[in-house]
Amino acid sequence: MIQPLVIYPDERVNIACTDVRSFNDTLANVIEDMKDTMQEHNLEALSAIQIAYPYNIILVKNADNYDEYINPRILSNSEPFESTESTLYYPEVTVKVQRYQKMKLIYENRKGEAQHLDVDDKEFAALMQRKLDYLYGGTFLDKVSKEKREKKKSIVV
Repeated sequence: MIQPLVIYPDERVNIACTDVRSFNDTLANVIEDMKDTMQEHNLEALSAIQIAYPYNIILVKNADNYDEYINPRILSNSEPFESTESTLYYPEVTVKVQRYQKMKLIYENRKGEAQHLDVDDKEFAALMQRKLDYLYGGTFLDKVSKEKREKKKSIVV
């Protein structure tokens, strides 16, 4: 089912999400809602909290499929770079933040089986880090100075 997107000033994105512990029908339903919402809005990726589900889940569109990252964690990162980013939560806001090109991720699939991924692509790495920000109760604006953050927030009010 298509869910409404959480948009600023809705504060639910500031909630640190919880790990998925039950790999059951509820998880499958959340993932299906995420897919439906992504299709409706033509999104390349979505964190569950962006549709108000406080779970550590990220979906990334990959051609005609959706890659599922449940309980993702960054084990290591390297090769910092400056990424120019925007997000649905803050319409019309763009900022430059530091991200890492190389990352080692661990996560689980929908069966609860451990997975890992080595990332060495700026675009994908920045996307994953931006979605991980949401899972930990923040956004890309938490990575800039307070003054810049308040200035950028005033654009969308």
